[in-house]
Formats: sequence, C-alpha cells, structure tokens
Amino acid sequence: KSVFDHVTKPGTTAGVGDRRCGIDLAIAKESLRRLRCTLRWGPTTLMLADALTKDRPEPADLLRACLRYGYY
Repeated sequence: KSVFDHVTKPGTTAGVGDRRCGIDLAIAKESLRRLRCTLRWGPTTLMLADALTKDRPEPADLLRACLRYGYY
C-alpha cells in the first residue's frame, strides 16, 4: 500500500528514501495525471499477482478462475 499512498497523496515524492524509487513514483504520478486516470486500492483478496507470490490456495483459485472465464 505504500506505493499507492505515495502516488495518490498530493505533493512531491521527496519523502521517499530511495532516489530511484522516488523518480519512478513521480513518473507514475505524472502519467496518471496526463492520462486522467484514477488509481484505486484493491484488497489482497482480489490481487491476481498474489497467486505468484503467496503460498496459499485462494490466490491461485482466483487466478485460475480469471484465466478460465476470461474476465476479472
């Protein structure tokens, strides 16, 4: 959630400890602004990438269902 907080909060990304990370966050923030996009936070139970990083069956079930039915 830290990335979400940094990208959505008003102001600069100057408070980020790593300089490269701060630059990446500023680029993401500017890209969202230019495209007029809204970034929304999703709970971990809906994150497809969790199937690749967590050792639990639920995330894998979600990913399989999305692949099987073709929608999220």
